[in-house]
Amino acid sequence: MKILNEEHFENVKRYAESIGDTSLRKCLERLKSWEENPDCPSEISLYYDHAPYSFGFTQHYPDGRTGIVWAVCSITECRTVLSP
Repeated sequence: MKILNEEHFENVKRYAESIGDTSLRKCLERLKSWEENPDCPSEISLYYDHAPYSFGFTQHYPDGRTGIVWAVCSITECRTVLSP
């Protein structure tokens, strides 16, 4: 998993832990499972999306194809929008 804004990532993780929220951890685990899918491995990049406690993410395959082109992984939810 490529983390494009380490400072934001660490701040969001600390905040989630401080309030006892597990949704971010679950979302990150789900993304990690996508990367490790033996039938279709990919790389997930997390980026700062200007919301205080969330990330955007993109999914890229080794052959250059793009999977998910926009998504939100926040403390309270994980939504995805698939590319056409």
